Amino acid sequence: MKKLNKKALQIILGIYIVLIVVFVIFLLVLNNSLLNKILLENIYIILFLLIITFVVNYFILSKKTSTTNLNHLADIIISEVFNENKLGIEYEEDLKQMLKKLNKEKKTSMYSMEKYKNAEKIRSEFTANVTHELKTPLTSIIGYAELIELGLAKDEEAKTFAKTIGEDANKLLMTINDIIILSKYDDPTSIKIEKIHFYIGDFIDELVKSIENVASLKKVKILKELDNFEVYADKNKIKDLVNNLLSNAIKYNKPYGLISVKLYKKNGNCVIEISDTGIGIKETDINRIFERFYVVDKARGKKSGTGLGLAIVKHVALVHNGTIEIKSKLGEGSTFKFSFPLNENNDLNQKEH
Repeated sequence: MKKLNKKALQIILGIYIVLIVVFVIFLLVLNNSLLNKILLENIYIILFLLIITFVVNYFILSKKTSTTNLNHLADIIISEVFNENKLGIEYEEDLKQMLKKLNKEKKTSMYSMEKYKNAEKIRSEFTANVTHELKTPLTSIIGYAELIELGLAKDEEAKTFAKTIGEDANKLLMTINDIIILSKYDDPTSIKIEKIHFYIGDFIDELVKSIENVASLKKVKILKELDNFEVYADKNKIKDLVNNLLSNAIKYNKPYGLISVKLYKKNGNCVIEISDTGIGIKETDINRIFERFYVVDKARGKKSGTGLGLAIVKHVALVHNGTIEIKSKLGEGSTFKFSFPLNENNDLNQKEH
């Protein structure tokens, strides 16, 4: 607004000077003795007015209202954008808008940088964990294989070594499978959701039976309360979710511990609830356990893995538009509850029972 007023005043003064000059020339051209006499008598006044006009115009042009020296622009940006203590100076509107935009961009950049640092930290932790998970069984496999190859193992020992080699090879295969599964979730176009109608009670009962031998080796008992009803879901992905939760419940349970597997309907959702009497998880770690590659070392002890299993569980819940909840108490156990819509994209319309 100030710039417009200054410009308007300059135009008016310019017009005024032109009019005075034109008026003087006009009087001279008329060659009227009376007018010439009046002109000569007032020439000093006219010249004075012209001088005053030029002086005023000069000051208007030379005056700087709240202008910023561009040489100090870098100092202003550093002080106002990057320092915590602001200068408290009122700047021109253009400069204020520029500083506002720079501050906004700074916040966005800092947020992006923080996300990048966190992602790098998670990748670094994953690399260390997955290297350990792959290296440990490989070292065991190579060691026992060499003993058998050199004939240093007796018949009974050779059978034991062969069994250990098979178990460690399976661990490697499981870890690699988990990495492959999660890598597919990075690209939504590579994830195929193959939903079908099936009775989930029968299906989960089969999954529990297939893992009961593993549980019995650790003297862990599995209790089941399974309603049987039809759902519309991706069978293989539900299998991944349940197997991961059951494996964790066994792996982190106590000797002679219990695992409870419940299946029921509630508020139009299918609910799978798996509880254990294991070592539990710290409250401070609960919010992070579903992060990819995150490992709760202190809560999980030396048996902690790559941190891939629960990340898979989270993604399975997401692709089914479901939720995964956890309640845990350190030293007492954990409960994982997976819920997803019963009738999504289908016409089952079953009543709850």
